[in-house]
Amino acid sequence: HLWSETFDRELDDVFVVQEEIASTILAQLEQQLAQGQSVQVAAVDLAVYDQFLQGRQRLLDRNQENITAAAALFDEVIATDPNYAPAYAQRAIAELLLSDEFGAYGDIPLSESTATAEALIEQALTLDPLLSDAHAAQGLVYRYRRQLPPAIEALKKALELNPGNANAANWLHSSYLDQGDLRSAYETIERARRIDPLYVPAVGNTVILLAILGQFDQAQDVLDETRRFLDGPRLAYLDNSEVWMHAAAGRQARAIEVLNGIAPEDLAYGASIGFWAFVALGEYERAVTLLPGDASTAVVLHRLGRKEEALQILNRKLREGVGVGQMIRVLTETGDY
Repeated sequence: HLWSETFDRELDDVFVVQEEIASTILAQLEQQLAQGQSVQVAAVDLAVYDQFLQGRQRLLDRNQENITAAAALFDEVIATDPNYAPAYAQRAIAELLLSDEFGAYGDIPLSESTATAEALIEQALTLDPLLSDAHAAQGLVYRYRRQLPPAIEALKKALELNPGNANAANWLHSSYLDQGDLRSAYETIERARRIDPLYVPAVGNTVILLAILGQFDQAQDVLDETRRFLDGPRLAYLDNSEVWMHAAAGRQARAIEVLNGIAPEDLAYGASIGFWAFVALGEYERAVTLLPGDASTAVVLHRLGRKEEALQILNRKLREGVGVGQMIRVLTETGDY
């Protein structure tokens, strides 16, 4: 790395902050170049690079439609320039985010998604062994497979290679949280927000972590200070986080009120939280519409007397290697020991 600096500013005018950062970086680069140091940039056609940037931008709008569009753009970049490693890494990330894993945004079976992603990651690392995004994607694969030590190792490696990798910091936080290491999780998610204060996955996960810690007022403050800079899918992403916050605080009715204001295409993990909010209120029919095909939905379907549907879902999930706990629960309730 040629240079690094920490920026600690108020978010009163995000565009002023962005301009200050850009100007400082430009000045440092000019200084380094004047001293004879070189800055290496991967050689790529400008039109191809523009397509790549469009894909990355769509990937930031975390819903199924935009991530699918991003994946298509990365596929086009790879077809045009098969040697451009970053496109393989970003395509792998898109594939993982389109899985049916909790917290993802699609419906591709997890086993299929991780297999496809690993092939893309392997190609990216063959082309560029030091590509931060490829190591971050590998860390996400490990996390989705519940292999937390290698996940943490890969994500730390990604941050060593690029300290500004917000995705890696966000997923590292999630891995620490999965381990029950709340201190490391909080430190890491704060790092992700410092990297990019408007990176909504980190903002949303900060809200959730604060809610877990019982800091509901602070979680609301984080939502309020970020919302004014966002619109569209990114604003909807924070609405999903607010659903989680209210549900964690025991405000199920308020959680459902916020949930009802989210467009179906923008439901992310808010759908999962809304599912449990409806269950808590005894509104089973509304709950099962939020997570069709999910193993937890099978338990509720069984309670509604829709036993064949429940068992079909659970048998499919068992073939995918998940849903064991839910199957035991259903069989116990039926007395079929």
